[in-house]
Amino acid sequence: PLSQHDALPIFKRQDLKSKVVVFSCNWNAAITDELLKEYVQHDTASIETIRVMCAGRIPPAFVLKAFEHGAAGVVVLRCAENECHYGFGSRIAEENFATARAMAHLLGIAPQRIQQRCVEAAENSKLVGDFESLVHVMQTLKTDLAA
Repeated sequence: PLSQHDALPIFKRQDLKSKVVVFSCNWNAAITDELLKEYVQHDTASIETIRVMCAGRIPPAFVLKAFEHGAAGVVVLRCAENECHYGFGSRIAEENFATARAMAHLLGIAPQRIQQRCVEAAENSKLVGDFESLVHVMQTLKTDLAA
């Protein structure tokens, strides 16, 4: 996984066509890594993970930049509000996500292609199935748009 400091250079050096970019909070990294490990068993080439110190530090520009470079979709994995290491990061992440989604809508990006999920240890198995369906929907929408 890449760190937040590496996030912008990835957009310059890598083609994100048909990939789902996953922004993940560092503090729920163990859960996220387990989730992605479960998912990657099925499809190793479809995701690009960028780990940040806090999901609240993901500016809307990062989300839009991923789409600019051909991403099929973007998923922001944030902590539950009561589990946030910084206390306020989850709330800020929700606000930034709402802004990014509104901007994406104005640009004609289908709302299903930009998603946010709360990562809680108790719901890990549910999250794996949810993640698989999200990736499938995003890639289908991206393919439909390219045709």
